[in-house]
Amino acid sequence: MNISARGLGDPEAYLTKVHGVRPPHLGKQAIARWYFPPEIDYRLSLLPKNCKELVRWVVEAKVLSKSELQFLALLPAIRPNVKVIAECGTW
Repeated sequence: MNISARGLGDPEAYLTKVHGVRPPHLGKQAIARWYFPPEIDYRLSLLPKNCKELVRWVVEAKVLSKSELQFLALLPAIRPNVKVIAECGTW
């Protein structure tokens, strides 16, 4: 599964916690907020029983801060069946 780091927000909240999303309101529409389940738990629940692990590929990870990259590096230690690849490009 791949995601883009641009517009991701807080990777820890997006990947491991229930997080709120506010879509843009256009003009006089009511401001709405939706809540989504943790992305990692949701994707793991959809995997077949014979799958070993989930791989998340983060594209454009060069826009993430050092602490956000550190969380992505520590995520496989927190969730052993999740692997993360962060594509940082050239610094």
